[in-house]
Amino acid sequence: MQTKTNDELVELIYGGDDKDDEALQQLIHNLIPIMLKLGRMYLGKIPILDNDDYIQEGSFLIWKKIRERKWNPGAGRFGNFIYSAFRFHVLHIYRDYVLKNMVKINESEDYYYYGYRICTFVVDEFAVEYRAKQKERNKAWAIKTGRQKPESEKPTKPKMTPEERAEREKQRRKECSAGAGKEKAQTALH
Repeated sequence: MQTKTNDELVELIYGGDDKDDEALQQLIHNLIPIMLKLGRMYLGKIPILDNDDYIQEGSFLIWKKIRERKWNPGAGRFGNFIYSAFRFHVLHIYRDYVLKNMVKINESEDYYYYGYRICTFVVDEFAVEYRAKQKERNKAWAIKTGRQKPESEKPTKPKMTPEERAEREKQRRKECSAGAGKEKAQTALH
């Protein structure tokens, strides 16, 4: 079993042989260096995960991709396929952590014995930095692809006067009431 490549092990698992479990264990063992390499990139950025967690996430991803038969043998090596899939998986874990991560800065005592404590949370500094960078990247991409114009080229709308707003509001109310009358007439016919 040790002399087989990752591709051959996956083919063996796809074939449904008696040695599926042994082949899967050997495959996961062969791909642990990939999991650790990608995990080290995010090791300091996500303090709640360690190397064992990355190995567990990678093992589950390998099992999931094999069960779904996502890998096509003619498309390339299985190691490259798992590297890309696990890289995106870890990136999604990182984004989820950054966007939802809160840091507790204060916790009050339960002076009145109500059964709860009041905590003050703030968003971690690197989460704020990450969001700012992401907004800038998205804006640059939208301008580059032509989906958005730069601030200097955007046309400015003239502001409406209070009289124009009141007239627009009357027009919208008239349209809504006319639409409601048609619906009532149609439901009465049925």
